[in-house]
Amino acid sequence: MTTQWLDKLDHVQQCYSRLAKLPLSMFGRGLSSSAYGISKLLYHAEFEGIPLGVVEQLSCLTTKLVDRGLAPESTALKLPGVPSALLPAGSPKLGGFGCIPWQHHITSRHAVWGVRFFRGLAREIHDRSPPWLIVAHELLLTLMPPDMASQPPALGFLHACRDTTRFQTSACGQGLPHGPLRHMALGIAALSTAAGPSRDVSHRPLELGPWCLASPLWGNPLLPAPPPPPQDATHNAPLSGIPGTFLDDVFYPLMQIPSLA
Repeated sequence: MTTQWLDKLDHVQQCYSRLAKLPLSMFGRGLSSSAYGISKLLYHAEFEGIPLGVVEQLSCLTTKLVDRGLAPESTALKLPGVPSALLPAGSPKLGGFGCIPWQHHITSRHAVWGVRFFRGLAREIHDRSPPWLIVAHELLLTLMPPDMASQPPALGFLHACRDTTRFQTSACGQGLPHGPLRHMALGIAALSTAAGPSRDVSHRPLELGPWCLASPLWGNPLLPAPPPPPQDATHNAPLSGIPGTFLDDVFYPLMQIPSLA
């Protein structure tokens, strides 16, 4: 845990100490802890992520205040009224105790930036693109596996979102490094888990046509396909002998196979 996060957490503890002195109900403490305490961290967590140690400590401090009305520095022994596992976040009218679901909020903000990044990649990077988008694009290019080097960067990012641990890089042989790119990928992955596989949601369904031949063959989340065959593979013939990148590269050769039999 860095010194900066210790300072941020100390500000939250000071706020909780003041709230514990007020005659608030459990619901009041829940709403106040979110409005005056946790809100101090959300902006930083959106762009930096939040260390696991801070998550654990913040959860304990918030439960201590909301459920038992105790300040962080209090050593009083007071039995919990509601078990921590049953202390849900959310609006009281929906069955919650007023606490913001801050971990879900942070993940959702990462997903929002991930969607912005993907849309920026899909529109192609140019001189007038936001600086953060240009930097993230260059970083992604250095991390893309060799077999995806010729693919559109937007598809490379979606491939990383599908499995952030197996997105092997030629530079370090590891998954996406900890930082903004990984946070965005995990946010998109969380959306994918909740919403299911990627699908076309346009009002006008796509129709099959010549444009399909320009669809990437490997690493395309919208096109179920096995991973690229290894260089020395012989059991995947005839695909193993075709250095295909797009459907167009393998469609016509495969159509000629029956005539060669």
